[in-house]
Amino acid sequence: MTDTAKTKICSKCGVSKPTADFMADRSRRDGLRYHCKQCNRERYAANKEKILEQQREYYTANREKINARNRAYAQTPKGKERKYASVSKWQASNPEKTHAQIILKDAVRSGKVLRQPCIICGNPKTHGHHVAYDLPFAVSWVCRQHHIDTHALHKELKK
Repeated sequence: MTDTAKTKICSKCGVSKPTADFMADRSRRDGLRYHCKQCNRERYAANKEKILEQQREYYTANREKINARNRAYAQTPKGKERKYASVSKWQASNPEKTHAQIILKDAVRSGKVLRQPCIICGNPKTHGHHVAYDLPFAVSWVCRQHHIDTHALHKELKK
């Protein structure tokens, strides 16, 4: 740190910059990373594939630990608050999808629509995949995995 607590010298480029130009890092004495945000961006751009591969390897090797930590966080008040905010934001930006989901859920709950087994594998635990959101009862009944696969396929076809 320099004389004023509002600037720091980047150890990569050697330029004195405002502390706002450095990422937070709780393990450091001053609470900031050694390299500025710009130098970090340049490093990431130069090594993107290598970094992504390392992240994939770490996730594969530590999947259970990561999932357990995420489940524990989801049960905390802050985790619940963030999930609620995320769902609320999605619902606000997707009113037609939300409306179709609510109509279908209410119809299933009241017995007007019967939940069917997965049309691909026969799993009895299914989601209603909406073919068109303006037709809330026009759904394909698919299990969780096949629902994910269906959306991934639609996403690929849009590219």
